[in-house]
Amino acid sequence: MKSIKTKQAILYCLFAFIFTSIKAQINMVQDPSFEDTTLTVNGLGQLSLRQWRNLDSNRINSMNFSYYSYTSTLNIGYSLPSNQWCNQTPRTGGGIELDFIWVYNPNWKRSLARTKLTSSLVAGKTYCAKMYVNVCDKYYDTFTDGIAMYFDNGQLDTIVAMDSSGVYPFVNPQVSNPQGNVLMDTVNWVLVGGTFVANGTETFLTIGNFKTDSNTTKVVNLATHNPNSPWQYGSSGLLIDDVSVYEITASNWLHDTTIVLGDSAHIGTGNGGIDAQWFDDAGHEIGLGSGLWVTPTSGVTMYVQGIDVCVGMIYDTMYVYAYPLGISELGTANDELIIYPNPTHNKFQIICKIPNSKKELFNSLGQLVFSTYSNEIDVSGYSKGVYYLKCGRYIRKLVVE
Repeated sequence: MKSIKTKQAILYCLFAFIFTSIKAQINMVQDPSFEDTTLTVNGLGQLSLRQWRNLDSNRINSMNFSYYSYTSTLNIGYSLPSNQWCNQTPRTGGGIELDFIWVYNPNWKRSLARTKLTSSLVAGKTYCAKMYVNVCDKYYDTFTDGIAMYFDNGQLDTIVAMDSSGVYPFVNPQVSNPQGNVLMDTVNWVLVGGTFVANGTETFLTIGNFKTDSNTTKVVNLATHNPNSPWQYGSSGLLIDDVSVYEITASNWLHDTTIVLGDSAHIGTGNGGIDAQWFDDAGHEIGLGSGLWVTPTSGVTMYVQGIDVCVGMIYDTMYVYAYPLGISELGTANDELIIYPNPTHNKFQIICKIPNSKKELFNSLGQLVFSTYSNEIDVSGYSKGVYYLKCGRYIRKLVVE
């Protein structure tokens, strides 16, 4: 396991501004797992999806996308868990339809599945878009890296046809499977996703392969390779389930706290929906969930929380300071006790609202190291670390650097 310091370095470089509240997330994709059907039977003998459709354009180089269902008996060729094209169960739920899209074919035939979001995205906001994909493995003989999520304002619906390469040349998908990351797992659902900043016009989501054939990385599936079939040879398809788009909101995360030594404290975000892990300062996992009850046995204890944000983990740290005094003495200092500069490496000044009071300096173990009636203390000879200054019933934390 990577050290916590390494993880924190990655966090601060890449995700310092992001914290997501899973409980507050709202998926902006209607029917994310392809369950909402109409009573209309389409040309493939399936009930049509209510929220998902093919692109409206008169496209000469495209194919319709399909879906498979446990509950569909209209066309056995598209039933689950096994049919003539693939063998797979839904990632979540029962009786879920699976979207099938044709991502590559020598005849430039592509499937583009399209849906309207619950509302337009907000300009300047950061969004997470992700989906789970699985290779359709029983018929098509090519693995590819071609799958992406493109958000637009409806412009795609006004285009009459794709260019001769089979793609829309102006499309630059906001979220794409990485170039060269060929999807070859025929058993497990694989996460494809990422984050992007909206420009405020995005109202529709379209899923498909927007790359040219030459830019699509391809690997032959030897188990199904059949060069004599014009439809099977060189073709590739993917199953899709659990599509989601939600805003990643920036907010406060972990905060240091002070308790009485021997007491317990509940640390964390206080949001029960967060999928998080907790670690101690040695990198050992000590709990799961958004919050954790801890009982520190020393003056200063560090805790690390890792949260699954979109397609990766981010980490933050907090300290619990356990002060060995009664609760009645842990008054709220606010403006009644001010120390500055803080942190310090030599002298610091004290402003205490209790006149002529004694000032006591304790180390992180609660041991008295200095007392004075002066409003200035020199700590240049003290070890670096956390101390506590007590003035009457007020306490302030002091950091000596």
